[in-house]
Amino acid sequence: MHTKEEKLDHAYYANEILCRLETHYGNLPKVSETVRPEDSLPVARQKELTRQLETMTNAEVYSWHIALDNIFRRGEHWCPNIAEVCYEMRAAVRGMKEDKPIVRIEHTAQTDFAGIWSNTPEVDRMKFFKRYSYRDVPPATRYIATSWFKKNGFTSDQIEEMISEP
Repeated sequence: MHTKEEKLDHAYYANEILCRLETHYGNLPKVSETVRPEDSLPVARQKELTRQLETMTNAEVYSWHIALDNIFRRGEHWCPNIAEVCYEMRAAVRGMKEDKPIVRIEHTAQTDFAGIWSNTPEVDRMKFFKRYSYRDVPPATRYIATSWFKKNGFTSDQIEEMISEP
């Protein structure tokens, strides 16, 4: 098995990938527009893919054959570009990792305090915080309730008494 510290010959793997793509599709991937005129297209492809492989981990580079198999299985009739090949190589490594168990979050039914407040008759609004704990009510509904109390002439002491816990 290969070690993490092992220095890879990225140009070798780039050449292997390009050869397999040419064998399967009959042509090679497109290259970015930043190709220098003195580089031929095959050399530019080799350099670009080598540069991409140098940014990957060893496991991602070694997964090149799995990535190409996945691309070929999709049955596309055109050659994938270099970015698609690199993306598929990274995805292949993610697929080999053991899945972490999904931690389920218990969802409790949430009470629509804003709807309850707006549908409560004015007579019962004074008992709203006796029925529902002040800490359970969202801040926006608390603000609307206290502003309603102030608008209707309640003093700060009376409001504190209404919202205090029994």
